[in-house]
Amino acid sequence: MMLDMTTIGVRSGVRPTVRPTRRRRTAGGPAAGLLLGLAVAAALGSITACTPAASSGSFTSPDPASKLYAIVRAGHERDASAVPQLIEQLNSDDQAVRMYAIGALRRITGQDHGFVYYASPAKREEAIARWLRAYSANTANVPGADRHGPARKADTVTAEAP
Repeated sequence: MMLDMTTIGVRSGVRPTVRPTRRRRTAGGPAAGLLLGLAVAAALGSITACTPAASSGSFTSPDPASKLYAIVRAGHERDASAVPQLIEQLNSDDQAVRMYAIGALRRITGQDHGFVYYASPAKREEAIARWLRAYSANTANVPGADRHGPARKADTVTAEAP
């Protein structure tokens, strides 16, 4: 069977144009691109390998996830010994750190001393000063110093005799 131009969908007198696709060439060819990708992946892998796991975090960790883990753990455990570090975290540049720190302090002490994590720096400084005064006046008797934290409404309800 013989094909002519009309059977393949081209009108007579019009030549089909085929444009070759252009390939981007990297310096050094395709192998250089692969090597660059591997180098970037190795560098990122070594950077993340240097940071501690979030579950082993502390208040002084440069890794935000580790710091937040320490803050949340202190609040969950109602760890009164962490109150000074939590007060220090109220002055953080990171809004999430401030939010979790005040949440942990509320859970441990039952107080917030007017601290609002998204307030202006001046308002936050005033509230931090109130926290420091309250803590220094109460170092021996921090509310929530027992493992179970401040008394909750449900803890104070007494059962009535049947």
